[in-house]
Amino acid sequence: MRNSLAGLATLAAAATLSCVIAAQPAEAATATFSDQANDVRHGGDLRSVRIDNTAQKVRITIKTADLVADPASGVGGAVFFDTDGDSRPDLVAVGGFFDGTDYALLRTDSWNVRRATERVDCSYRMRLNYDTDTARFRIGRSCLASRTGSEAVRIEVRTSAGAGTKVDWLGTARRFTRPVSVG
Repeated sequence: MRNSLAGLATLAAAATLSCVIAAQPAEAATATFSDQANDVRHGGDLRSVRIDNTAQKVRITIKTADLVADPASGVGGAVFFDTDGDSRPDLVAVGGFFDGTDYALLRTDSWNVRRATERVDCSYRMRLNYDTDTARFRIGRSCLASRTGSEAVRIEVRTSAGAGTKVDWLGTARRFTRPVSVG
């Protein structure tokens, strides 16, 4: 009798555990891309970019050399998105990486941010953390609707510290990362 009760308890625990595991949310497909260190002389020097692609949103975390809150830094960035697999961006998330700045998600078909003027009406946000030297963009899945039906994204990131400063691109300028599928 004791053996059958112990066996039943083990089966019940295993069934409970499998239900808990099944109820966990799907993990994001995640990829981290490194950039050559110290290739520009401003606080926006790219170190790495992480993509977390989930069914609900895409999170981009940009790690830099030394973000500061002071607007005099002039550091800002742009995340170009490709959702249809061609060589041109479809969207660009832009913002200053200092206190009091604004940010926007814009439609584009160009690597020139000044040509992107149409705001996308969907859920997105940017957050800055000066302690960890990171800028984070969260883009809702509805913002990234693809003409091909694919949920994979490719990105390119660039930073600068205003006019006259060297631009830092993630990897090779104007080249998207490999596609990151939904996890």
